[in-house]
Amino acid sequence: REDSTSAAERFATAKSDAEHRESTIASLRAEVSKLQSRLADARDHSDNEMSERLRALDSAWRAKTSSLENDHVAALENHRMEVLKLQSQAERERQALVQQHEETERKHTAELAAVTDRVTQTVSRKDAYIRQLQEEVRTLEHALQTREAEMARHTALLQDPNSSQCLE
Repeated sequence: REDSTSAAERFATAKSDAEHRESTIASLRAEVSKLQSRLADARDHSDNEMSERLRALDSAWRAKTSSLENDHVAALENHRMEVLKLQSQAERERQALVQQHEETERKHTAELAAVTDRVTQTVSRKDAYIRQLQEEVRTLEHALQTREAEMARHTALLQDPNSSQCLE
């Protein structure tokens, strides 16, 4: 009997130990399940938080990029307008210089024509005066030659006592 009592006790103890182990295993499994659920919740929460942060960062990045693009476009437009303004100003100044050059050329041409006309008139007057003087010189030379010839004839008559011609 003792063997059977001891076997029954051992069986009861083993059964109790097995039940206790199963209870512990079930408890551990429940704890693991709870931990896995908490871990999944924590991961979901972390993923959601990361997604929110990424969305916020992406939104901020897009806003900053858009702002930079708008600033760049505005700066380019300002530069383009400044270039157009400078080109327009340069064209106006070029046209003013061309007009000034043309006006200077016209004045120069007019002054040159006036000077040329005065020089031509002066040269013509001088040429006419020179021709007049040359004519007067020829007339005076002719008169001088005639007078010298007359003087020579008179001198010859005065020196010749035989000459009976009278001096006229």
